[in-house]
Amino acid sequence: MRRLNSKDKEKLQKTIKNIKSTNLKIETLLFEVLQEYITDKNSNIEDLKICNDKISKFKNIFNISSDLWYLSGDQSSDYNYYTKRIILSSIISKIYLKMLCAKNYSREQLKKDIKEEIIKVGKFNKFKAECLSFINVLKNGSKEKGSGRGY
Repeated sequence: MRRLNSKDKEKLQKTIKNIKSTNLKIETLLFEVLQEYITDKNSNIEDLKICNDKISKFKNIFNISSDLWYLSGDQSSDYNYYTKRIILSSIISKIYLKMLCAKNYSREQLKKDIKEEIIKVGKFNKFKAECLSFINVLKNGSKEKGSGRGY
């Protein structure tokens, strides 16, 4: 995958201009970035030269994730800065690998996969918040509202 240049970032910023929801911004940005890698030609997984070339493009995924979070308005600077980027990097990697290995991969499939991955992260974050809340109850003897963080 190639890094996003200033023209790319400008175009992406315009794409999400009127979107309020951070999740929807991320979904839209993911779709816009990843759709570039959908090809009408079937990938031949046995062709190691093609695969190695495509896999070598993974090196920029963390930087792309960081750019997408920045474009969506993320201003975190604590450990959330890294966790958000690592989670988004894993989503991009998973979908990109799926695109490489699929015989036919469409834009509709890409939209579906992005939504499913965002939902999975949301479910995990909800579970994490419930666990933290439970730990707080055990630790403090009362339930605190607002414990846990969103995606």
